[in-house]
Formats: sequence, structure tokens, C-alpha cells
Amino acid sequence: MSFEEQDIKLVIDEWLAATHDDDLDKDEDSTVASELLEDEQLFDSVDDAKASGMLRLANYPLSEWKYIKISPKSNLCDLLWDFTDYPSVGNRAIKVNFNYASKFGLNLVDPQNDRLLKLTQALLFYRIPHVNPAGRVRSYSTLMSDAKKVQRVIAFCYEYQIFKEEIRLTINDISRFTIESHLNNLDSASKRWEFSYIMRFWQDLSRQGFLPVELSIYEELVTKEMVSEYRAQYDNESNPYEPIPLDDYAAIFNYCADMVDKYSRDSIWLFNTYKHSLVGAYEEPMKLPGNFDAVSPSSDDGVLLFNSYEPVLLDDGSPWWPLRVLDRVTVHNPGQYISLSYIARTVTSLVDACCLLILCVTGMRRSELVCLQADCLSYKNGYWLTYKVFKTSVASQGDPKKIPIPDIAAKAIKLLGELGRESRAYGGHNYLLSKIWKFSFGNQAAMCSLEHSCRRVAASIGIEYNIHPHRFRKSLALYIIHQDPRNLEIIRKLFSHASLRMTLKYILSLPGVHEEVKRAIVEENSEILATVLKAVIDRKIGGVGGKRILRTAEKSPILRAKLQNEGKESLSQYVASFLDEGVKLLHRTNLAICLKTPGLTSATPCDPKTGEHQSRLHPNLFACDPFNCRFAAFVEEHVPALQNEIIFHDNLIKHKYCGKEQKQFSQNRMAEAHKRLHEIVGEAANAFMRQVANG
Repeated sequence: MSFEEQDIKLVIDEWLAATHDDDLDKDEDSTVASELLEDEQLFDSVDDAKASGMLRLANYPLSEWKYIKISPKSNLCDLLWDFTDYPSVGNRAIKVNFNYASKFGLNLVDPQNDRLLKLTQALLFYRIPHVNPAGRVRSYSTLMSDAKKVQRVIAFCYEYQIFKEEIRLTINDISRFTIESHLNNLDSASKRWEFSYIMRFWQDLSRQGFLPVELSIYEELVTKEMVSEYRAQYDNESNPYEPIPLDDYAAIFNYCADMVDKYSRDSIWLFNTYKHSLVGAYEEPMKLPGNFDAVSPSSDDGVLLFNSYEPVLLDDGSPWWPLRVLDRVTVHNPGQYISLSYIARTVTSLVDACCLLILCVTGMRRSELVCLQADCLSYKNGYWLTYKVFKTSVASQGDPKKIPIPDIAAKAIKLLGELGRESRAYGGHNYLLSKIWKFSFGNQAAMCSLEHSCRRVAASIGIEYNIHPHRFRKSLALYIIHQDPRNLEIIRKLFSHASLRMTLKYILSLPGVHEEVKRAIVEENSEILATVLKAVIDRKIGGVGGKRILRTAEKSPILRAKLQNEGKESLSQYVASFLDEGVKLLHRTNLAICLKTPGLTSATPCDPKTGEHQSRLHPNLFACDPFNCRFAAFVEEHVPALQNEIIFHDNLIKHKYCGKEQKQFSQNRMAEAHKRLHEIVGEAANAFMRQVANG
């Protein structure tokens, strides 16, 4: 980054911090997070922390922590935290166990490690969603992964004998150099990020008085910049999360579509014919009750059925599947059979293809796919998929959302439903993805099973690198944008983003699309932004929003210098960086410039006070009343409109049929228009009012 770009970035940071409206944006901003890892801060300020009403462990002696309730089944000092009464992604049983020997050779239950145990529980206490309402900790499912992150810091303390009773060292006896040396000795970017992140979290809790004195950090051992640097290193190494190259994406889609469209009948026949052997129903008949037509692939009847079946043939006339009738080599048990493992692999290939096809066309998260219900598919002028969203979305966590899907994806869902019918009945649930194999029959599929599906499909078509389920999400967004940068709203709806800002933050992180999308939006916004910022420099800007921007600019000599010296080129750079930070598109309205694009789910001042909120990406021009709107800015181009507003209402007041209420309204409008006019042109506004008064 050049020195000039750094200067511009400083301006952007300053501008955004000063113009941010905490009250109206708090809910939306809490959802703007990375899709893969959330770089959460406990609070934005000490005031926010005080206002949150959070329980402060610092106010309770360590001996009384055992009485603090953290869930209906657990207290703070229990060695097993049980959160199974709370909702979680995929209905996982969320439990955190402290009674075990870790891979670092540390057992927290050992009496000499009591302080380390208290520290561990204190840090994790503030990661519990219902304990930390002011932060961005939203899912109980993250507690177990958070425990692993905290474990790295606790292992460090154990290694340096911090909080050991007989030594009496505390974290404040450790220097920043020691911390940095430890970080540099860690062998991966993920470990460095996890360690620095929890250290910073520990510092935030200490600084804001949430931890007792004996467990607090008083030195800044890890800076915010260090955490950001290690996070960037981690993201750069996370190649599995980059978009899939277009050729490979097409190859995956074509492979999966062929499996679903051409070969699914054969795979379904295999499963239905030999499912007693596949699911282990010979050993446990209740898995398939009432089904007495079972045949084994190692029986004569099973071989006969296989020989009489006609699968789809390839161009050379051979069956598409690798199955063949095999001869037993044992003398004591001669005969023929079909390999059960090959049958299972063939059926698994269909399951894999169905799952990846859904990922290809929807960009769903793993949690959303594994939580699909068996009745998720509906038809009305095309197929629609209903699913539950488990992360940032228009809906709340776990609320249903409906999106259109192509016929081929609908067929994949129907196939998964058919394959898992008996498994769902045996398991007593309604999840679409239900395991159909012997030792796990009846269980809901785990999220990691989708990663295995990705690897198997990749191997089938010769892709050697790692295909993670999340790559489909990023790839789909990438290719939709490359087709037409105006398709942002399609991605917003498809990916369940709460606002256009979230969509842009997501899209702008994609390699290959970043500059293209920025150029498209810069082109649309530079002209309006240039108008606003020119008005700031000339001090000819009005409106509540305009004055707020003016106050910010007056405190920013860098901004004034850049705009005065470099003109439109700097504006483009400004907008580009503006988008990186989280965009708010500008719009022209009836009488002003709107500085806030309404959220798709949040009401705005121009929305009707009653009735259902209408999602839009622009102000409600039919109800826009900008004179006292906190997001309105008036500039010189609005002077004629403001003058016409004054003239219109002056004529209305003078009309003989003008009523008392209308006169009062018109006088108020004239006063408001004059106030904004005066903010732009100064004393010339008073001269204009005298001219109007004199006819």
C-alpha cells in the first residue's frame, strides 16, 4: 500500500467512525461478520459494556463462582458445562468438558492448576451467547471450538508456570517480547491467530473490569494490529475457501448432474435391491420392518437379479458402473457374488452428487444443508426450497427461508428423500440427509460428511486440491457477479444476507471479483459522492446528515487536502475504500441526497409508520421528507428546488381558500426550507425570503 493510499485509508476510517449512527445501525452491524471466522471484539467501547448489564465476575469472590448458574443444568465451576437445553446448529449436543488431560500435558482438575481452571472458565463464560448479549457470539455450537482456542493460551500459562501457587507468577510478569516469541514459534497461521485472538479477548475483559484483579492483564501484550495481521495470514493460507476455478466448477456440476439425471435410477435400484445388507437389517430387522423381499448380493437370487437388470450403458456398450459378478476363490464356499463395498460406493456416489448439486446451485452453508427437512421441497410455478438459516440472514437463526431452485436440484432433493425414508423412520427424525449405512443408520448426517462428499467427487473427476463446501458459496457469488455486477440483490436473497452491505462485504472478499464490482459501484456513486464532498469543502451543505459530514470534515485536514488537490481521481479511490469498509450507497431523492441505503429488513424514516415494511435498496421517494431526516444532505444543486418549495407554499398561504391547518403546515415547510437554504447559501437565503415576501 502506497503512502497516498494509507492517507486515504486513514480518512475513511475517521469518516466512517464519525458518521456511523449507532442507534439505527446496531442491529444490522452486529450481523456484518466474516463468513468463515468472526473477528469478534467484546465491545466497541467501555460505555457499551456498562450499558449491557452483563454480569461481572470481578464482583464475586472466586469461592462464590460455584453458585453462578450458566445453564439449567450447569454452574460456572462445574467440570462439565451442559447446554443441551439451548438450540444449536444441527441439533448438536453442546457440552464443554474440563476434566481431561489435554494434548499439552495439562489437566485442569489437578489442584495446583486451580487458577488456570478458573481463568479458563472465566474466559469461556463470556463466550456464552446469553451471557454476552453485547458482542457477536451468537451460536452455542462455537463454545466447543472456543474452548480449544482458550486451551492454547492456558497451555502457554502452564508452560511459563503462570498462576502456579508456589511460584506466584501472574500474566503481568510476562513481557510482550515473550508473547511475540511464543507466537513466532507456533507452526501455523491458525494457531497464531487463535492464540493472539484469545489473548486480546482476555485483555478486553480485563480492561473493562470483568475479571478479578488476580486474573486480569494490565499490559497490552497483544495489540489489535497484531491480531489483524495474524488473521490476515490465516485467511491467506485458507486456500480451501477460495472460489473454485470456473472449469472445475463446471466439471463438478456436469458430473453431479449426470449422476442425478442419467444414472440415479440405477443407483436407487441397487440400494432398494440390496439395502438389507447395506443397512444391516439382517442383524437388526427393525431397521426395515415389514420388508420380506430381501436378497443378499452374495446369494444366488441376488446375483440373478443383478444379471437380469439393464443399467445405463456408456458409448462403448459397457455399463457405467464398476460392478461385476465375481467368483469366490474359496474351495469350501464356491459360487458368485456382487461386491457389497462396490454397491455402497455406487450409492454413495449418488448421495455425494445430490449434495454437491444443491451446493452448486444454492450456495448453502453446510449447517443449512444438513438441517434440510424431508418436506423442504414445494412447487408453485417452479420448485422452491425451504430451509433454515443458521448464520447472518434476513431471518433469525433457525427461521425458515424459501428460494427458487432448478429442476435438476429438485430431483436431487427427491432422490435424497427416497434414499433416506427408512433411515428417518428408524431414527425418529425428519432430516433430509439421514445416514443409510449399517453402523450409523438412522442418524442425521454430520456437517463433516459434506466435506467427505466434496473430496470423493473431486477425486472422481481428477481435481487434486481440496474442495470445501464453502467454496461453492463463494464460487456461485463470483460467477453471478461476473455475469452482471448488478446481480448483487440476487446474491443477497440467495445467501440470506441481512442487507446489501453484508452482500458487498462478502463479494468484495472474493478473489477476481473485488476490482470489478468496485468499479461498477464506484461508477454509480462517484458523481453523487463528488457532489457531497465538494459541498463539504465549499462549506455549502445543509441538512442534519450534511452538517454531520461537515463537522467530520472540519476535523480531518487530510480529507480536505486530498479533495482539494486531487479531485475526482481521489473520490474514486475514496469510494473504492469506502466499499471495503462496508458500503452505504448514496441516492438522490426529491429534495436532497440520502446518505443511508435502507436495509432490506429494517425500517427507515421514509417508511410508512403503519403497514408492512417494504424491502428496497433505495429511499421511499413517495414518502421522503428530508428536511429533518438524519440521513439527508442538501447541496447547491438543491437550491432551486428549495426556492420553488418556498414559492409554492407562499402562494398557497396567500390563496383565499387556504385553510388554517394548511397555512400552519405551509409556514412550517417554508421555515424548514429556508433553514436548509441558509445552510447552503448563507445570507442570500434571507434576501430570497424578502423577495418572496415582496411578491
